[in-house]
Amino acid sequence: MGHGLATHHKLQVIQAQLLQSEKMSSIGQLAADIARYAIEKHGVITIATGCGDGRVWIEIGDTGSGMTD
Repeated sequence: MGHGLATHHKLQVIQAQLLQSEKMSSIGQLAADIARYAIEKHGVITIATGCGDGRVWIEIGDTGSGMTD
């Protein structure tokens, strides 16, 4: 039975890693979409994304040309 518990734990870890990977993929796609829109409207922008402590974040900045719309 101990082997079954170890296998179950490994499966849980892999599922958590897959979920985290899917979250980062989604946030990356969102960042790319925002970047395309912002570049078309305003020129150069900076985007940073990351995750930690159970959170996923995205930070967007422009070069001073102003993202007003």
